[in-house]
Amino acid sequence: MRALSVASLLGLLLPAACAPGGQLEIPEIGYYVEPSGALRPVRGISGNLLVGEPVAQQVRAAAFSRTYGLLHAGNRLLLVSRDLRVLAGVPVASPETLVAVSPSEPLGVAWLPQTGEICRLRPGRGAEPDCFAPAVDGAVLAVGVAAANLAALAVERNQTLWLVLIDLDGERTLHEARLIGVAPPLALLGEEILYLLDGELILRRQDGSEIRSPSPVAAPKFQPVGPGWLSLRGGEAGAQWMVRVSGDGLETYRLPGGAP
Repeated sequence: MRALSVASLLGLLLPAACAPGGQLEIPEIGYYVEPSGALRPVRGISGNLLVGEPVAQQVRAAAFSRTYGLLHAGNRLLLVSRDLRVLAGVPVASPETLVAVSPSEPLGVAWLPQTGEICRLRPGRGAEPDCFAPAVDGAVLAVGVAAANLAALAVERNQTLWLVLIDLDGERTLHEARLIGVAPPLALLGEEILYLLDGELILRRQDGSEIRSPSPVAAPKFQPVGPGWLSLRGGEAGAQWMVRVSGDGLETYRLPGGAP
């Protein structure tokens, strides 16, 4: 598939996305989705974040890593580069999706709650959907990419959370493990899990150790914005927050905008 832009494929890119030349380059963090469906770039450093003008509209879900992103925009799933060049795209009828993208590979994974299917997007696949319905017992709350051929699902069953690994090549459920002490909402971040419990954001690492920080949002909706960054949608009075995940801990920052 020839590399296209979100603009040429969907007509959703806005003129404001084209920044004039000669400006001082500000470190780019990634992109976050507003409740209205506008996709905005976020730049800056910790404690001094800047939000750019919308670069796309009608975005239902998004996840970005250092190199790639996966968008549910309009009625399509789009695997994109960081500059929003489309690498792969397929139509999708489901109005809601859960999306994740590999931190290093050109690979996006989406869960379609309406049909119970999981879809994989990779370059070179054309417009043919790479989707199947794995045997999953329960409600899928989050999706992640565990490896090049493995997707991870956080599944709630009988008020208990489970981590379910899906073999994307074999199109089967590979393994299940109970997530003891973890509660929704949550996000799957490779080998780590970010969740909210008793007003605290908690990062659980693979070795079982945890990092905690007070949450500025009572019931956040996590969205991977860029490497080590997630947005916390659901703040009061329209406030938008970001959390930075690093080896030093969890740090939260408020984005410009919203009521004071």
